[in-house]
This record gives sequence, structure tokens and C-alpha cells, in this order.
Amino acid sequence: MGRVDDKIKQEIAVLRKSGNTIQAITGILRTRGHNISCHSVRYWLRAYDRGFISELGVHVQPKQRTFRKVSERDAELIKELIKSDFSMSSKQILKALVADGANMSLSLTKIAIDAAGFTHSRPRYGQMVRRANRPKRVDFCQHLIDENDDFADIIFSDESSIQTFQNKTNYYREKDSAPMVHGKPKHQLKVHVWGAISRRGPSKLTIFEDIMGKDFFTNSILRDNLLSYVRVKFPDGHRFQQDNDPKHKSKMAKEFMNDNGINWWNIWPSESPDLNPIEMVWNQMKLHVARVDPKTKEEHLNTLQTFWRDDDDIPNKGSNVFNGNALAAMVIAGFMTLVVVFYIMISLLIKQKGYIKSISEQFLGYPVKSPNEIRWKASFEETDMSIDSPPEQQHPL
Repeated sequence: MGRVDDKIKQEIAVLRKSGNTIQAITGILRTRGHNISCHSVRYWLRAYDRGFISELGVHVQPKQRTFRKVSERDAELIKELIKSDFSMSSKQILKALVADGANMSLSLTKIAIDAAGFTHSRPRYGQMVRRANRPKRVDFCQHLIDENDDFADIIFSDESSIQTFQNKTNYYREKDSAPMVHGKPKHQLKVHVWGAISRRGPSKLTIFEDIMGKDFFTNSILRDNLLSYVRVKFPDGHRFQQDNDPKHKSKMAKEFMNDNGINWWNIWPSESPDLNPIEMVWNQMKLHVARVDPKTKEEHLNTLQTFWRDDDDIPNKGSNVFNGNALAAMVIAGFMTLVVVFYIMISLLIKQKGYIKSISEQFLGYPVKSPNEIRWKASFEETDMSIDSPPEQQHPL
């Protein structure tokens, strides 16, 4: 069954109210130019009869379902179990409910969990930040805000791994057709890259295959790449940013930077790659490689160098501010992201101390509740029954 928009649903509801049969409704809709089947009409007529749609074509909230076997105590226990451990499975929740004396099946447990406003999905990827490093990140952001830093003399650097056949590109396909199959070899071609960006343009791109040690970092990165970039682009002074990788902080690297006038900006907090705007460049580079789809090592290396030098897919290429440099145009987006992250982190810190309202209340002027919170309140809190209600009192989910 294809997608049916609200306008067609509205017409189905109106024709149903007029007493038309399923075949008659299907024929009328087809004469109006809607390619719809009797099966789809029957499906939405059932939805209309159950109160899910109205003559106005608007989805309406059906009446709250009442489960005879789910008591107030069971509902509260489900809420407590999920909030104590979000990774719990429905079988574990059922086991805890049965141990508490509930008479429920696995299917009823899943329905109760859904009605309580919870769903089950894989977590999104996020940078792991240990508790000890969280206040350091906030202090770092607050320092930049206090100094009103515009990042004009900062060189952001980092390394990344780029491999072929990553399936990072979306492809158009005909509706109701199977997704395109993108062949993936057993051994993918993979290289490592190091680069630096600033508001004055990018450095050269260093491509290598072996593991980066302190010797390679000092000789091939600092001496052969960064040093000439600093002398050409920043004769009036600079700040060199890098993360806290051990090879970046080795004795050899420190001595080279001190002897050659590289000003290492040694205040970067640990576990903070999300604050570095060059991560956006690496993401665009991986997308570019996926679109070009190189098949050989030579094609792969040429694709990386072409992207770094003059890729046309980078947004804002040709910006007057950056004199047409594609990668430099990415930096402004990174800076804006950085400012937003700083603001949110500081606002959350102040909010925890009770000085201001939530961020959403500042912008919108009223508190914003999540859909789960609204459904939960409708299911469990807007009732006269308490947790200590007798077992015979049932709770509408």
C-alpha cells in the first residue's frame, strides 16, 4: 500500500459518511485522479471507524485503552525499571513484573511499554567524555567566551582514516523498488591523512599508510608540512591546535616546536574532537570519496588530493571572505558550530545551578515537553488513582 495523503483520507471519510461502499469510494477517487486500491480504502475506512481520522482529514487521538491486567502498580514499575536501566529488554521487564506478582504476557508487556511512551532503538554515536573531563571542557569554552576569541590566528589540525566503499552516499531509486546493492570488497583500501585549516586557508595534505609514530609526526608532519605553512601564512603569529595524543606531546615533538617557533596552543581539553571544525572537513572528504567511488589506489589518492585542493562540492566555494578557497569556506561553518556548542554547554551549566530557565524556554517563551513526556503524563499522571491504589483499581494506559 502506497502513501495516502491527508486530502485523500478526508475524501474517504466524507464519502463514507455519505453511505458509499468500498467499491463506490474507490471508483469515485479514481475518477478524481487518485490511483488508490480497494485495499487502501478498506484500511483507512477501518481507521475512520476506530476514530483515527475524521471528516476534516486530521488524525485524532483515539480513546485511552484500558488493560484489565495492568494495574497502577505495574505501570509505575515499568516506568521505574526503564528509567533505572534503559537497556532492559521487554523479557527482563516481564520477568520483574511477574516476580512482583503481575499476571501479564510478553505481548501485553510490549503494548504497555509502548503506551507508556517508550520505544526501543539503537543509540546514536556520540563522543565518550569521562566525568573528570566534563568540567574541563566547560572551563575551556568559558575561557574562549570571556576572551571574545575570534579564532583568527588558530590553526586547527587533526588526522583521519579514509577508506573506500563506505556506503556514505544516498542513491535515488524508483518507489516500491529494492534498494541498490553497492558491492563491497573483502579488503578495503584505507589510508590515513593529516591536514590543518585556518581562516587563512588549508595546509598541504599529508597522506600515509603506516601507523603514525612520534618520528613520523615530527619529521613528516611538523617539519615537512606544518613548518612551511606557518611561515608562509602566519608571519605575524599563530596558535597551533592539536589534540592530546601521546605522539603530539612527545619530547621529540615538543623540542621541534620550541626550536622552530611553532606556538602550540596547549589548552585543548581531552576527549573533545567535537569542538574541532576540521572534523566537518573530514566528513565532507569521506562523502566525496563515496560519490567518486575510486577503484584503485592511484584513483583513491588523486580523489583525496583533488578534494583538498579544489573540490566543487564544498558549500560556499568562491566566497569573497575566503578568496574562493573551498576548504577555508568550511571553517566559518565550524566556528558557528563551535559558538553554538559553547553557548549550550555554558547555559546547561548555569541551568544546573538554578540561575536561568531552560534554553527552550528562553527562545520560545514557554516550557517545551517531549512527546514521551506528554504521553506519559496523559497515561499515568492525569488520573485520580495513586500508586497505592488497591489491585482491583485499573489504570488506563
